Amino acid sequence: MANVQIYILDTYLQPVPVGVPGELHVGGAGVAKGYLNRPDLTAEKFIPHPFSDDPQARLYKTGDWARYLPDGNIQFLGRVDARAGEAARVPHRAGRNHLRAG
Repeated sequence: MANVQIYILDTYLQPVPVGVPGELHVGGAGVAKGYLNRPDLTAEKFIPHPFSDDPQARLYKTGDWARYLPDGNIQFLGRVDARAGEAARVPHRAGRNHLRAG
């Protein structure tokens, strides 16, 4: 798609290497400027574009978890909010398994 940039970024808004999961972000002329009558959601999802010299440029945080494949394609891995819930449970399981092993 012309005039559109796709980025897969980590939590620090840095590009991830091929094969590493991150959140999918979309920028460019085809991206909306925000949600109608939803300034709170606009501020959360339309963030300043970290790779643009234009102070008005924005990236849209899709909420999709993805990774680049070696052939340049993007693999969808699920929703970020679903992963956040899963990640929150991991330390609990890890701790429980550690106690059983000890």
